[in-house]
Amino acid sequence: MSKLFAFCIAALVVNLSAQQRIVLIEDFSASTCGPCASFDNSTFDPYLTNASNQGKFTCVGYRANWPGSGDPYYTAEAGTRISYYNVGGYGVPDVFIANTSPNTGSLSSFTATINAEYAKPAKATIAAIHQITGTTPATGKAVVTVTVTPTQDFTNGYLFMAVCEKLTTKNAASNGETQFHHVMMKMVPNASGKLISLKASTPVMVKDSASLSGTHIEEMNDLEVVVWVQISGTKEILQSAWSVATTGINNNNKHVAASKTMVSLYNPAQKSLTISNARGAVITFYDLAGKLIARFASTQNSITLSTGTLVHGCCIVRMAKNGEHASQMLNIVE
Repeated sequence: MSKLFAFCIAALVVNLSAQQRIVLIEDFSASTCGPCASFDNSTFDPYLTNASNQGKFTCVGYRANWPGSGDPYYTAEAGTRISYYNVGGYGVPDVFIANTSPNTGSLSSFTATINAEYAKPAKATIAAIHQITGTTPATGKAVVTVTVTPTQDFTNGYLFMAVCEKLTTKNAASNGETQFHHVMMKMVPNASGKLISLKASTPVMVKDSASLSGTHIEEMNDLEVVVWVQISGTKEILQSAWSVATTGINNNNKHVAASKTMVSLYNPAQKSLTISNARGAVITFYDLAGKLIARFASTQNSITLSTGTLVHGCCIVRMAKNGEHASQMLNIVE
């Protein structure tokens, strides 16, 4: 068991220094825009729903307040991003792929642009977890924890976090579209983002939250969180990621445990990783893009996993036991 765990951790950590670039797609559209419907039907929606494209991109959909009355799901935070990119100067539909616009051509050219960006090296690694609480938007809250590790020094770097709904229908208006993908509902804490210090190979952790009251959320169980790091001025995007949804989060520097009967993970790990009270737990490892790497059902109460001489970095570990869940970003240091 320990050798198998150690092997999986090795597979995780060796890849951390060269995290795959995940391309951020920022879509500006409105349900009152006829050309938006044409573009979505011929290019945007077919790309998003093609299984072979999954894992290459993240996506945030901002609704515009024009033409006419504009999209019913327009928000002031969407307006901030519209101004940031001067979308009013382009008009909708408009799609920024890794901050480059316009990208509203054919499906083949749209795909080629994303593939070209996907092939570029990421300039930061991102690990993100989030918790959505509440059963209605009025009682809802999003708590997001992100660790960013840049590959070099950067100035004026901002972390953005967006709560989106995967599919909406109630904002349909006059252009014939009946469903809309990855619609931004709330920025955490707001659309201005958070200025963060970016020093080469130095992880920086940010935890923030936002109320979901007053948003246009249709289904609380259909939410997702997208995070990205962007340089002010040049608008260069260093990396983006889907956040991993969790419950029972307790992010402190020593361990995470949902209760006294729950699994404990001691963090950071240097030469070894210790997981205690693990018997009967399901332990899951995610890479920094939020992809499932490995899942194990532990039969041992205490597990010590050797990290050997692996390079430093971080991954996400989720532990489930007795109906409880806890998640933690695991830092592996030299």
